[in-house]
Amino acid sequence: MPSVDLTIGEQDFTIEFDMINETSNGPFDLTDFDCKLFIKTTDFVTNIVPGGITILPLGSPQEGILLWNVQASHIPSSAGQYYGMIVMTNTVNSEIRKSRRFNIRVERKLD
Repeated sequence: MPSVDLTIGEQDFTIEFDMINETSNGPFDLTDFDCKLFIKTTDFVTNIVPGGITILPLGSPQEGILLWNVQASHIPSSAGQYYGMIVMTNTVNSEIRKSRRFNIRVERKLD
């Protein structure tokens, strides 16, 4: 399972996600999709950011790359293990696609 490592208090940087079409093994075409990143507690119930974090395509939507502009409010305030998942909602037919979940490890800022 892929993972992302974050530090409490970090902000103003970006993380890219390559979305892959599992049928063709090529880029997932993000045209007509609204995409949100959800960060959840390990019980996979509580959303750290209610409603999720909007993430946008980087460049052409056909390239399948999403960009997360990380803000301090996106990072959990407690160190520990969390799960992430990207939910893509088609704006034309309301079809919902979900990424596989991935690990998010949050560490305390060391002074």
